[in-house]
Amino acid sequence: MEKLEIIGVIFFILGTALFFSGFHNIDLSQNIMRLECEHNTTYTDETIGNHVLSMEQAYISGVRLMYVSFFLFFISLILLIVGDWND
Repeated sequence: MEKLEIIGVIFFILGTALFFSGFHNIDLSQNIMRLECEHNTTYTDETIGNHVLSMEQAYISGVRLMYVSFFLFFISLILLIVGDWND
């Protein structure tokens, strides 16, 4: 494998991790919204760095992570194609 193909695979792995992390944040925000509606209280999520996220912030964070993963997937596809043409 050439350098471009290795970088493409690394971007694909990072994109996959970010996609699932973003999906988790969106799923979490939907669950928080359902609990808020059922119990008439406010729930939050505490991240690893002790940052408190509301439902809207968790949803927006998930969407951003999924956007970044889309671009990483696209870049990895281009790198894999260009790396294959160079062989």
